[in-house]
Amino acid sequence: MPQTTACSGCGHSSVVELGMTTKAGRRLSLLSCTRCQTRTWTADGQPVPREEVLRLTAGNPDFVVTPAPARARRKPAAER
Repeated sequence: MPQTTACSGCGHSSVVELGMTTKAGRRLSLLSCTRCQTRTWTADGQPVPREEVLRLTAGNPDFVVTPAPARARRKPAAER
């Protein structure tokens, strides 16, 4: 089963993940909560501040956006 990521702000389990890879091979992910709109970044799986992401991509705008693995979706309560 795919790993689920919870929001670091409110704990909500529904987050949108956008993955990117820099030319240097660093894997960046933006996680955005669908409930509280908290946005967090990771670099190679470790949390990093936005300023670090800007540093990693500065002067190198040619990063590659790659889709994150699909996450298992829970059925709405009415369908369970």
